[in-house]
Amino acid sequence: MNICLLTLEWPPYGCGIATYMFNLAQGLRKLGHSVTVITNDKRPLACDGVKITHVPVPSFKTSLWYKIQKWRMEPYYSWSIRAYEKFRAICDSCEFDIIETAEFGAWARHFVGHLNIPVVVRCHNPTHIVWSINQTSDHSYRQPLWLYFQDKYERQQTACANAIVSPSHALANHLSLSWVIPRSSFTIIANPIDSDLFCPSRADNKEKNEILYIGRLEYNKGVFDLTEAVRPLLKKYPWLVVRLIGMDSEAPKHLKKYGKMASEVIRSLMPIEYHNRVIFTSHIPVTQTVQFQQKALFTVMPTRGFESFSYIVVEAMSCGCPVVATDCGGPTEIITNGVDGLLVAPGDSGGLRNAMERLIEDKQLRESIAAQARSVVEHKFSTAVVVPQIIELYENVISNYKAATETSYTELCRK
Repeated sequence: MNICLLTLEWPPYGCGIATYMFNLAQGLRKLGHSVTVITNDKRPLACDGVKITHVPVPSFKTSLWYKIQKWRMEPYYSWSIRAYEKFRAICDSCEFDIIETAEFGAWARHFVGHLNIPVVVRCHNPTHIVWSINQTSDHSYRQPLWLYFQDKYERQQTACANAIVSPSHALANHLSLSWVIPRSSFTIIANPIDSDLFCPSRADNKEKNEILYIGRLEYNKGVFDLTEAVRPLLKKYPWLVVRLIGMDSEAPKHLKKYGKMASEVIRSLMPIEYHNRVIFTSHIPVTQTVQFQQKALFTVMPTRGFESFSYIVVEAMSCGCPVVATDCGGPTEIITNGVDGLLVAPGDSGGLRNAMERLIEDKQLRESIAAQARSVVEHKFSTAVVVPQIIELYENVISNYKAATETSYTELCRK
């Protein structure tokens, strides 16, 4: 098959969409398929055998035109037009069998219904979920006007796609209700992970002492719950270290008395004697997080909001690193509590502390969970397992699309 992946995000930087698209492209190429990626990234991470085409995002954020046209959710609207034009130009020299894109940003809004090529939309987290989980107790939850339009575009693109895929039942159920799309329209296929890259370390035999957090330093990512939960553990275990990897963000209003940025708040809430044991590492490419996962005592994902899947959880599991995560959607479908990870209630700092202390105290439990977690990833989430499921979906979509097209043509001829 000749496949086009349409994505604004691409590694080395980017969130879950970038990671998913890269893993998918790698998996498709390994199975002999031709892959073209249309992305915004100026310095994209190379992927063997994959053709990457750069379509820049228009820069007009400070202009009056941008402010007037914000209801279109710029720059996504203009980028979609540019991507469509580039795709048509590429089609002059080659034909594509199928296109895959994300629901977020409605990047394929100009593709759906305007091409004789089926489009698959994979749901990650639409804008209305991203916006809602970024609200804290000091914000109004009234939906802004621009979000109404953006949600409309994303809903229309998804509803008109030839197939809709979700990495979890939790996300599919939410979108089915909020977007009034039949639940039967969603196919559940997990996000694939490169289990060869994210693998247990064979050389590191040192005693592990780091609790690892990876993600943006934000209220709804649970960083302040983690701060509260880990404070007594730092006191009890003087050898323990906490490492937080991710972009800093502005502190929520109700915590601004402790500092302007989240990292300042976390330091302020920690006794000064613990400051050298709380390490902040700026946002790094996803491929560089492997070494931290391999060396960690365990990883914590304390999200208060909603997670549609969570690559952080699966990447840690793949590295044989035990995980403590909150019961916030996707992770509940990945982790079997007490078997291949530990689950706690969102916002429950006491429960989080107890789960972490359980892993600190019980080496046998850590080793058992680590082994089970690695096995689960290999059998359920590796590219070798997941990508063939995606290819089977593609083949069915293409077959159904051709059959529908032939039926429509036959009916037209009869008239």
